[in-house]
Amino acid sequence: MLFITVSKVSSTSFHATRNNKAISKKQAPNLWPIPNLFKNQNLGLPKQFQEAEALYQAGEIGQAEAWCLQLLGKAPSHGETLHLLGLIEHQKGNAGLAAEWISKAVKVQPQNAVFLSNLAAMLRTLERYDEALLHCDKAIGLDSGNSSIHLNRGNLLKDLKNFVEAITSYDKAIALDSGNAKAYFNKGRTLEELGRFDEALVSYQQSLKFQPDFVDAHFNIAHIFEGFGRYQEALVIYTHIQSLRPDFVDAHWNEALCRLRLGDFAQGWLKHEWRWQSGTVDWPDMMRDFSH
Repeated sequence: MLFITVSKVSSTSFHATRNNKAISKKQAPNLWPIPNLFKNQNLGLPKQFQEAEALYQAGEIGQAEAWCLQLLGKAPSHGETLHLLGLIEHQKGNAGLAAEWISKAVKVQPQNAVFLSNLAAMLRTLERYDEALLHCDKAIGLDSGNSSIHLNRGNLLKDLKNFVEAITSYDKAIALDSGNAKAYFNKGRTLEELGRFDEALVSYQQSLKFQPDFVDAHFNIAHIFEGFGRYQEALVIYTHIQSLRPDFVDAHWNEALCRLRLGDFAQGWLKHEWRWQSGTVDWPDMMRDFSH
């Protein structure tokens, strides 16, 4: 079963506080004509849904949506299809429509923990936190052994600034799935909110153990090193990030600031030109408080 785990990544840069946006957003493909799946009467309903789900997993979002809509014409109360349409809208960036489709799926299958958890994730995106937490708690009541549900609950609690309880949820997610890189990462971000930077560093490093190319984890580690005055170590990481994502503006910009701190003015000022690539230039306080 497919899960939504929405991550509101807000890796705070050294020079500014702003959300890191995806470097390139994949455009949803246009719908194109496909054979009517109901022409083959030997294809049973579950098999028809499997075809639609396979298209979704292959990234053929437009075709998957077309198959689902045809499938609903034959079985308008097929919960899995309603849910999959919600996932498709989520991929297209339409959180409101995603929540509508998944809500319909929940009405059909109110005891489906996955549907409830994914509905909670979409409601979180819409900032309907109380409803989201209610659905997430219902999901846990139905399937307390599912790591992804605890991860979603932790994300909700973090948004609500209930940081201590959020960490508890992330720990439960990790206990159920020790390789859950997202849980380690989000736990690290939450520990930073509490000023527990040493622990956050360990959590980020754990996330990289299971997902070595996790750029945001690398970035946050480098930022903590900056806060500790460990500029040379931060510089090495920012350079590594650029090998993973060459157009990551904040990595270039923060590299410039590290070089300036270290007295490498020629390269520092040269790299500093990356600040104009961000589209906005803000100059708030230069550092977070790492004195805790």
